[in-house]
Amino acid sequence: MTISIFDDDAINPKAIFPYDFKPLQEDMLDKLVQNHHVLWHAPTGFGKTVVALTSMLHYLLGSQRTIDRIIIMVRMKTQIFRILDEAFTLSSYYFSNYEDLVPEKRNIKDFPAEIIALPLIGKEELCVNPKVISQTMSQGQIDCKGLRCNLFKEKPPAGEELNELVLTYFMKDLKSTSEIKEFLTVETPALCPYYVLKAMLRKAQIVVTTHSWLLNPQLSTTLFKELSVEPDRTGIIIDEIHNFRAHQTGKITYNQMKNASMFAFRHNLDIKPFLSKLEEDFKIRPLAEIQAVIDPEDEWNLNRIMYPINEYAGKQLPSKEDRDGLNALKILHTFLSTEGDLWYYDKEEYRDYNNRRQYYKVMKRVLAFPETILKKIASFNRIILMSGTLFPPKAYLTLYGLDETFSLVEVPHEPRKIKYFTFSHPNISSRQKNRGLALFKVQDQLINRLHQINPNHTLVFSTSKVFTNDLSKVYSALFPNEEIFVESSSQQNQVMLEKLRLKKHELIFGTLAGSFSEGVEIKDRITEASKITMIIFTGIPHPPPTLSQQLLERRYLQRFGQRNTIFFLKWLPIYQTLLQAAGRGIRRPTDQCTIICLDYRLPGLGIFPKNNSITTTEFGDILIAVKSFYG
Repeated sequence: MTISIFDDDAINPKAIFPYDFKPLQEDMLDKLVQNHHVLWHAPTGFGKTVVALTSMLHYLLGSQRTIDRIIIMVRMKTQIFRILDEAFTLSSYYFSNYEDLVPEKRNIKDFPAEIIALPLIGKEELCVNPKVISQTMSQGQIDCKGLRCNLFKEKPPAGEELNELVLTYFMKDLKSTSEIKEFLTVETPALCPYYVLKAMLRKAQIVVTTHSWLLNPQLSTTLFKELSVEPDRTGIIIDEIHNFRAHQTGKITYNQMKNASMFAFRHNLDIKPFLSKLEEDFKIRPLAEIQAVIDPEDEWNLNRIMYPINEYAGKQLPSKEDRDGLNALKILHTFLSTEGDLWYYDKEEYRDYNNRRQYYKVMKRVLAFPETILKKIASFNRIILMSGTLFPPKAYLTLYGLDETFSLVEVPHEPRKIKYFTFSHPNISSRQKNRGLALFKVQDQLINRLHQINPNHTLVFSTSKVFTNDLSKVYSALFPNEEIFVESSSQQNQVMLEKLRLKKHELIFGTLAGSFSEGVEIKDRITEASKITMIIFTGIPHPPPTLSQQLLERRYLQRFGQRNTIFFLKWLPIYQTLLQAAGRGIRRPTDQCTIICLDYRLPGLGIFPKNNSITTTEFGDILIAVKSFYG
């Protein structure tokens, strides 16, 4: 029997939950409903998304509703449609049971029959400009920014036409960006799909997008202003909040600054003295922190840069120098008008035509504290920040400055079939100077013995692409009859995953912070269990500190003290990288996985849970324990 949506004249969120409740989900739903601003700490596979979304719908529906829209943010574009899938399931359940759930005649504004969920996707992914397809993306961007694209001639649908388009979309279950692009191209062939989607988004109660629409100042402006987001009437859910950190908000090269300055001189712009000084300082200043080049309130200089940009918009500039100069002026305006309270000169590496290492100078801006980003949503009516169980939640409350404003809600740790092993051998380290053939041979021999015990896929992570390739080559030479799969940046994730789904017992070599460590699932099509049941780390990602980290350290010391600064800037990034990769094998509560580290430095970090891990100097102990684990 379907539960009524009303419970003592209040909305009962449990009535619209589309699945049978798993253990603890019902309790967590109650806690999320009770708290306005929450950091929610729950294990992978718990069903965080659907529980969090249902708790938000509690405030979206009914005459006492306090929010009109829900925004859900994920880290990667590939995750958007997984979230939309959950939203569609929830919406379909509500729609198909509408008469039972809302038996009395109610105001349609309070209880709409459809809950529309739409993705917020960037222009590039939806662009159908023939110049982009037949020439270059940059040419399409020039047409787009100059409003010269033919698809700008007609306005996006509005009124009843827009409502019909949204309902047509609602009745379909579109699974990818390409399907949405095709849908919009067919339904509105003479219009730009991006601007049509943006018009549709105004009708959506649920908007799904990525972190970048909050982190990137230009995108966040689009999100808040162009979509008419009213914070006090909006709820927001941010997944994988543990990946928020000091964020680079802008960068400009010396050549771009020089081109902008030369453009100003050629056209005798009144901004040329200002740009000339910027160029000269750029040339002579050392790689170090600098004072802010422009005051955040200095709209006068920003407007002086914007004036020629507007003046030349849509005009055909005959010379390449002028086109490059105008483009550089736009880049400079974006850089100066963005956020970021830490300014500094740095260098970046590139490879020339002869594959020789070269460097160029850049000016960068960084938001030093993640809380600066979270302040953008501080006034939202309801906020749920979600994090995985293995990440330390109290550390994030402190780092993000949320101690006093957010409630911490944790799912009690449930025993899972996961075992952590560390082979603490002094001759194996990713930082040792003689890392080479001898070390790779030792590691590959250990990897082979472990992989033979594992009944499914084994995923081996190295700290760099170079080490991944070298390790895989040595393994192939040692064990020529064994099949291996090496992560490739030249292949799309989906292509690689399809190949691996067809295999049963594959040894996969990947790179930490690469494609296979970030949001990838290789699961059985029938049982949906993870096919990765062993993960091996060949080293710890702990490179020498960058200039940015050194500059951040000064600010963190003043605020957090030495102990917390070392943890936040040195150890926390290692936690995040390793645990993000470890999560590839534990996507659901029923998954089983062994996670093994072949680096003697790991025990001192205390990353793995003490009650579920083994550290030993005897490799035989690990082999016995792993055999016992798989039964």
